[in-house]
Amino acid sequence: MELGILPINIGKILDGRTVENSRLEYKEGWNPERILHTICAFANDYDNMGGGYIIIGIREDGGLPAEFPGVTPEEISKIDRELTRLCNLLEPRYMPRMSQETYRGTTLCVIWAPPGESRPYTCPVSVGDGKSKERAYYIRRLSNTVRADHDEEVALIRGSSSKTTFDNSVNGTATITDISWPYVSEYLTSVGSNIDVETASAISVYRAMGIVRGPSDLPRPVNVGLMMFSMHPEEFFPKTYAEVSVIDQASGEVMRDVRFTGPVAYQIQQMMMFLNNGIIGTITRKRFDRIEAETVVNYPVAALREVVVNAYFHRDYEIQEPVKVRIYSDMIAVINYPGLDRSITRENMDRGDFRCDYCRNSRLGDYLKEMDLAEMRNSGIPMIFKAMRDNGSPPPRFITDDDRRSIRVELPIHPYFLEEESPSDDSITTVDGAAGRTRTPDEIKDGILEVLRERGCTSSSEISKALGYSRITGAFRRCLNELMDQGLVEYKYPDKPNDKRQKICLVSRHS
Repeated sequence: MELGILPINIGKILDGRTVENSRLEYKEGWNPERILHTICAFANDYDNMGGGYIIIGIREDGGLPAEFPGVTPEEISKIDRELTRLCNLLEPRYMPRMSQETYRGTTLCVIWAPPGESRPYTCPVSVGDGKSKERAYYIRRLSNTVRADHDEEVALIRGSSSKTTFDNSVNGTATITDISWPYVSEYLTSVGSNIDVETASAISVYRAMGIVRGPSDLPRPVNVGLMMFSMHPEEFFPKTYAEVSVIDQASGEVMRDVRFTGPVAYQIQQMMMFLNNGIIGTITRKRFDRIEAETVVNYPVAALREVVVNAYFHRDYEIQEPVKVRIYSDMIAVINYPGLDRSITRENMDRGDFRCDYCRNSRLGDYLKEMDLAEMRNSGIPMIFKAMRDNGSPPPRFITDDDRRSIRVELPIHPYFLEEESPSDDSITTVDGAAGRTRTPDEIKDGILEVLRERGCTSSSEISKALGYSRITGAFRRCLNELMDQGLVEYKYPDKPNDKRQKICLVSRHS
């Protein structure tokens, strides 16, 4: 078996940041029979978790790494030879990927067993004496490899639990030229993979990552490779983009519309940059009943990011609807298709229990977690509730129809931001050390123009600070948009409204 290099960071796996424990198996040394059973279980991927990893060279305690004796180069060569022989016992034929990795100065052998294309798989119950002909299906139950019982065997054979997820399917309409090597190279470098992007061939890297499959004369991309590394994924999955709209609550008029395209992770990053720069704001209030000032944000970034990521992670890429983000004066709503899995009942939702065994895009989720964009499985929703609660915000709302055709997640704005610049009787809203005051729209627009005349091109956040605001308010945003509509001001980079260098300029002074 040819030794490959994992397209992941082994440190993140062992630190428990990107892969759930149920997808990890630790072995101190080479144990052929148990390793074969675990490879079979990961290949069967009964719960569509995305396969798993067997890490040899670690002594575990209670399912967690305890000591790192490691493996020698001679042991790795032996494991390589034995693994090929061992996996020939699997039916249908299946070969995992093997890699030599270093963690904290210790050499480890990692076997990556992604979901198999020809599920379900069986293997010998015993490989010790070579005489036993009994075969069985193996699956994972939590962090254990077990022999499937009768009902689980039936489910595997019928395919109810072994359907290849869409993101792990080969795309017959695309070619490997539709995968962008610069995107792949940038990803591998950013996550700390040991793949040498300077010397390795593109096709060998694609195969090592599992984003290309098929014969050497006609390799085809896997859907997740197109989602993550194609310049235009919407060419293969129509409407794979996001629409962000700022909406006037009173009139329902769309005041601003921005579309985000490109690879899925890039869309998420650009959208969060846009929301951070133009939507997220803070208020600091000095209360008379305590010494410390209180600072809150209108929307906790952690909660907002998780809602956005979930929309991409859990959407059905065969449904031709974009991710939709609607920004109102009192909330942000993220709409995604389809809705929650039917196993999550309304009673579950009412008590905040959104746990689900089924994962629609497990491989896409692995990439997003590796990039620190997504949370661990079933931990994202609790994190959203916690972030809102810690900020003093109302809880999020999850709205779906009976047919589960869509899901709408609403994050209510923090109540302080509904008060605009009018402080309550028991607190003072501080703006750069001075109590805020209410301005008319004309005063706000005159102020914006005056700041631009004095300073030239300036960011919207700096303009708002110059006017004495502690944040970019809804009134400020509306006035800025009106000035743009009137042709008095414009973006310095009009083709890139979410550029981190973005500034607002007077039209007469912009060059």
